[in-house]
Amino acid sequence: KENTKNVFQKISLPDKEFLHREVKVESTDIDYSNHLNNISYIRYFLNCFPSSFLKHLPYKDIEINYIKEAKEGANCEISYLKNEKELFFLLKDKEEVLTRAKITLS
Repeated sequence: KENTKNVFQKISLPDKEFLHREVKVESTDIDYSNHLNNISYIRYFLNCFPSSFLKHLPYKDIEINYIKEAKEGANCEISYLKNEKELFFLLKDKEEVLTRAKITLS
């Protein structure tokens, strides 16, 4: 199974193909270690799409590659891309990548 770091290195798409969304890490998204809660990452990523798309999302696998912690108050950017079989996500604080994720669709 290929990890998300390798997948993102292999795809060389221009930035214009990725959509972008900003999100602020709120206090209610923080876990006991003062980092963004794992479930909040998934919620942030899925909130990039309308409920009409999510209602019938045929996901097969979710893979998240945590690189560095997102902390309370951080203004982050989510870059995301949908193709026929996968959804790709990057969570960045300024220019630093914090998390990569891939949802494989069935």
